[in-house]
Amino acid sequence: MRKKQQRGLTLLETLVALVILAGAFTAALAMTRTADRLNAAAQRRQTLVDNAYGLSRLRSLFEEVAPVVRAARNGVPILDFSGTATEVSFFSAHLAAAERAPIERTTVRIADGAITISRDHTPLGDPSASRALAILDRAIRFQFGEIGADGTLVFKDEWGDRPDLPALIMIAPATAPGAPQSPILAATPRLSPEF
Repeated sequence: MRKKQQRGLTLLETLVALVILAGAFTAALAMTRTADRLNAAAQRRQTLVDNAYGLSRLRSLFEEVAPVVRAARNGVPILDFSGTATEVSFFSAHLAAAERAPIERTTVRIADGAITISRDHTPLGDPSASRALAILDRAIRFQFGEIGADGTLVFKDEWGDRPDLPALIMIAPATAPGAPQSPILAATPRLSPEF
């Protein structure tokens, strides 16, 4: 008797091949999900680093305010520094950069959780391009602190037409008035002693 020659795959071999293939697809899918999670975590970390740098840069800008007088009222000079809940505009001293003008108009804006800065350092007053300093995941606003008559710090949503700078500039979450809030950034604006 002759043995019959087997051709093709048996049912058992086919099932084993399908199980191996399913395992390979499952492993590939798990690796893709893990890679996506790692990529998202790396992007979150990079955003946090960028925001920390941007907020640090913003703090240093508030510490370089140039004492530019806009007008005088009854002999008292009014500084060219104004602010609202969504925008702060002032002149900043730029002493380190020799190729730039020593004084630049700086405008910091808040919109949709992003803090952007634009600087005007051209001789004709053409605004330079704005760039994002920080992008946060919540609505934020500027607040301006003033030392009250009793020595306490009182926050206002606007600052302008004043002979002095605010005692404190705070970037805080835009919450309901009176709601507790922790500041994202608190900076003490200072006049540059170089001018």
